[in-house]
Amino acid sequence: MLIIPIVIVSMMINLVRQLFFHIFVFDIMQHSFTIISIFFWIFNCLSKDKLSMWEHLSRDVM
Repeated sequence: MLIIPIVIVSMMINLVRQLFFHIFVFDIMQHSFTIISIFFWIFNCLSKDKLSMWEHLSRDVM
């Protein structure tokens, strides 16, 4: 009797995973430019000066 709910749950998990995967991939394809630009900005900040970036972050937090 326990096999049927386990099968249903696994099917649902597979369905949800596929759905989330497709949404995730679509979002990445849509926002790839934004993500790349953010990565470049972080890289520039790190390459310029780590301390200054941390100061900016701490100022924003404070």
